[in-house]
Amino acid sequence: MNTKAALVTGASRGIGRAVAWRLARDGYAVALNARSEAPLRTLESELAKAGLRALSVPGDASSSAQVRVMVASALAAYGRLDVLVNCAGIFHKQSLLELDEESWRQMIDAHLTSAFLCCREVAPHMIAAKRGAIINIASSAALTGGTSGAHYAAAKGGVLSLTKALAKELAPFGVRVNAVIPAKIETDMLRPTLVSEAESVRRTIPLGRWGQPAEVAEVVAFLASDAAGFVVGASVEVTGGY
Repeated sequence: MNTKAALVTGASRGIGRAVAWRLARDGYAVALNARSEAPLRTLESELAKAGLRALSVPGDASSSAQVRVMVASALAAYGRLDVLVNCAGIFHKQSLLELDEESWRQMIDAHLTSAFLCCREVAPHMIAAKRGAIINIASSAALTGGTSGAHYAAAKGGVLSLTKALAKELAPFGVRVNAVIPAKIETDMLRPTLVSEAESVRRTIPLGRWGQPAEVAEVVAFLASDAAGFVVGASVEVTGGY
């Protein structure tokens, strides 16, 4: 029960998966969340084989009922939650004139509602412990917009605003809330654009390459650590200069 514990949503792939590995290597017991159970079980098994502690808590992070269950399961297993990383999300391009209300709601729910619900469920336990770190994964789209992605940019912009508001609200209780803003990270979700945008990446990213999920995970690990004890309400860009 003395081992620090973390809950990572969107842990089945991409940035979330890399974050789960990084925190586990830092000694955290990690509760792994995503909608699909099978890839979580695979990750849990891989972590166990590496001698690391993990627990699958599958569920829809945009459902308040399912969030209650997954947080309760993590607390029952670990007795505490020191870190929450909100990484759940989806991505698809759709122009404004093609965008229907259902697609809009799905995007907002997947990114913003899920972060809100998880923060609301975990915060009382962190407040009671007088410590905790919440890291929300946003996107450079929140700052720059993007062609055929108004719903995604709006959702991620909301995540940044939520981060700022909760940072001020929870800091007096010892709970730090920060965000990470990735851009052009090589994940399964963005892989279809890797080839089509290869040349534009070379032109628009000073480093001339895509970023890796592990590079985002390093920043998350820092924000979760005591080394970031005076970092509150920050939005850290991991963009290669984009």
